[in-house]
Amino acid sequence: MTNKEIYRKHLENSPVVLRETITQLETIILNLAMSGELAELNDQFEENDTMKFMPEDFRSLSDYNVKLLYEVSDFLEAKRREIINVNALEDIDDLPF
Repeated sequence: MTNKEIYRKHLENSPVVLRETITQLETIILNLAMSGELAELNDQFEENDTMKFMPEDFRSLSDYNVKLLYEVSDFLEAKRREIINVNALEDIDDLPF
């Protein structure tokens, strides 16, 4: 494999890694919110209860750390999109399954 091919392979992988990182940040945001600002709500759930939250559900919280993590997540998403656009990469998030 040539250096050019290796470069392209890593370039194509970067949006995937950034998406995984953003997903991990969303999980951290959820956990911070539910054990911090939304602790009273969290305490109302029993073990094995399920509730579907979207990452956007926590965007309006006042928790400073949640806000900081959203800033990081938003920055990473903007740069991920930029890498995809500048290099004409396929975005796996936009592919139909």
